[in-house]
Amino acid sequence: MSGRLKLVLILAVSVAAVAVAVVLVVVLLPRGGGAPDAAIAVSPGTGVAVDTALVFSAAGSAPGISGRRVAETRYAWDLGDGSGLAGESVTYAYAEPGSYEVRLVYEVIDTSNRIHRDEETLTIRVSPPELGDLTATMIVTPEPPWRSGAAITFDGTASAFQIAPPASLGLRWTFEWSFGDGSATIRGGRVDHTFLAPGDLIVELSVVATDRFDREWRATASQTLHIGNSSPTAVGAVRPTGGARDVRRGRAVMLDASGSIDPDGHDLTFAWDIDGDGMDDVKTTDAVFRYEPGFPDAGEQHVTLHVWDSYMLDADQPPVSTTFRVAVAGGLLPPPDGGGVDLGAILLSGGMLSMGELRLWNAAIGMSLLDGRLLALAGYGASAGDVELDMTDSFPSVELAGYSVNGTITKASALTLSAFYGVHPTWPVFAGGSIGYLSYGGSYEASCRVSIGGELPPVVYSESKILIGAGVAVLLGFFVISFQAVLAL
Repeated sequence: MSGRLKLVLILAVSVAAVAVAVVLVVVLLPRGGGAPDAAIAVSPGTGVAVDTALVFSAAGSAPGISGRRVAETRYAWDLGDGSGLAGESVTYAYAEPGSYEVRLVYEVIDTSNRIHRDEETLTIRVSPPELGDLTATMIVTPEPPWRSGAAITFDGTASAFQIAPPASLGLRWTFEWSFGDGSATIRGGRVDHTFLAPGDLIVELSVVATDRFDREWRATASQTLHIGNSSPTAVGAVRPTGGARDVRRGRAVMLDASGSIDPDGHDLTFAWDIDGDGMDDVKTTDAVFRYEPGFPDAGEQHVTLHVWDSYMLDADQPPVSTTFRVAVAGGLLPPPDGGGVDLGAILLSGGMLSMGELRLWNAAIGMSLLDGRLLALAGYGASAGDVELDMTDSFPSVELAGYSVNGTITKASALTLSAFYGVHPTWPVFAGGSIGYLSYGGSYEASCRVSIGGELPPVVYSESKILIGAGVAVLLGFFVISFQAVLAL
């Protein structure tokens, strides 16, 4: 074979090979060109907590054809929870824990309007966020020392996790307090409590946190508080008895400690030194006490009041004290031993006695007895003028005969003895009554309603009645005003 023939044969074989290769490419390759390759990248990773922002990227996907032939690319994301997004890179956060299969559909459209497609999947695992341990924290205000009877504020809202929880967790907090003094437990992040007794008391805080996934964390804290005793306040006064205006020598007085208070609400015990000799003359649990001997001497006296609460008595602690001055009046004459009549308290009274048409002006004079608790009055009354009376009802037989009887009272007098006793040791109000004797007289005459030839001559008469009364009296200095209902028998 000649060299020219060999060359022609080689060229023919080469052309045929190229033609076969072109046919194979056209027949065997998919329509539109080469196959794309979808790829998914995710940040920060495939295992995250709920509400964590995930960035899904398809930037690593390959179109499979020359870039000059790519007319458009499409990215469709199915995020596995029913949500879908589009774009080469998308951001998404899962709200609920679980396992989610993410699917990317990658499409390349070439210049011949042919579509080249590929898919890729990736599994994302989502879990609730980890918060670490819960620590219960108790804040107590004010700073010590603490006293019984004073409110103390307890705050547990500073309790926290090692990792700050996101707001989307919807945490629900419960705070329960036990104060170790027998009181009921109470709930609240910030509460006030008042200890009614001193001592070393253990306060406990229980904290429970629950998230929207029903996960629950518990923590407790405790603190021992030393509660001191709150001392009472001593307030004392010496007052005269009855309606007396002054504290008088040798007369009973009222020892009044009712203004004393104890912040803890404990029962109080009182002791009085009323003569200033440093020795207690009275020890009692009564806030108001009637002291019968009174002050032996006139002049300025110093009175000391001692007050204990029950804790101070149990602990044998000294009392709280207050000392004040009392001016004691001398009086005209000293009373008999054990009280009695005070000749300096002369009482006057006046008023009007009314009995039907009869009016009697009356006056009285009396005394204050039994240390001012009893008022005794002797009174009298006299008629202010003639009083006309219709006395027909008093003579039935004369009335039956057709006569009417008219009387005239020309003289009247009354004598009464009254006694009133105080209704309260320090009030000038008294309740009591009186007994007395009333005499009156005059004349009466009868006339006939039908003329029968003349009138009966006037007849002189006199009558008397026993008076019984009851009512109240008010003492105003040396004057007494009484109001009584009087029955004539």
